[in-house]
Amino acid sequence: MKRTVLNAGPGGLSDYYAWFEGSSHGAVLVYHVGDLAFDRDTENFTLHEGQREDAQALDALSKRVMRDADDGYLALTQKRLGHGIYEYRAVRIQADVTGSDGPYADAVRA
Repeated sequence: MKRTVLNAGPGGLSDYYAWFEGSSHGAVLVYHVGDLAFDRDTENFTLHEGQREDAQALDALSKRVMRDADDGYLALTQKRLGHGIYEYRAVRIQADVTGSDGPYADAVRA
């Protein structure tokens, strides 16, 4: 089982597309470490501009991961690392959509 840790900041969505296209059944992607609900909240008034961009990128990534899980390509799991700190994982469960005909083939080629 291959495990990949993704930087979920700006550019993380294109890295996710590349992982998705190149992954096979059982591949694990750690797409966030922290408190996902809090960390992706772009309305948090304590965020500075750079942090707001990171929160927006994380929000977009987590929504994409959730859609792919809803479509049956991924299983989502969490591992508790400490109080309020989790490792958010996407596990590839359907691998027959990869390659040139996969849903993100155009995004990866761009």
